Amino acid sequence: MKKIKIKDLRENPEYTETLAQWHHKQWGELNPEFSLEKRREKMLLYLKDDFIPSTYVAVDDELLGSAAIVECDMDIKPELRPWLAS
Repeated sequence: MKKIKIKDLRENPEYTETLAQWHHKQWGELNPEFSLEKRREKMLLYLKDDFIPSTYVAVDDELLGSAAIVECDMDIKPELRPWLAS
């Protein structure tokens, strides 16, 4: 039986490109001004040492998904922070 592992993206940056593509495909229509290249650039911010923002990935033999901790993900509710996103 395989076990899913949760890993910090900072320690596994090889997943960054795939996640950027997945996120762009999933949410690109909601933010059409946010190009794939901008998404890649933003994802690189998640590799810094700060806790916020950070991303965690679920992996078995392959990447399964991700969850991010961000400062704020909803412009109309800025008081709700931090936020579990992606």
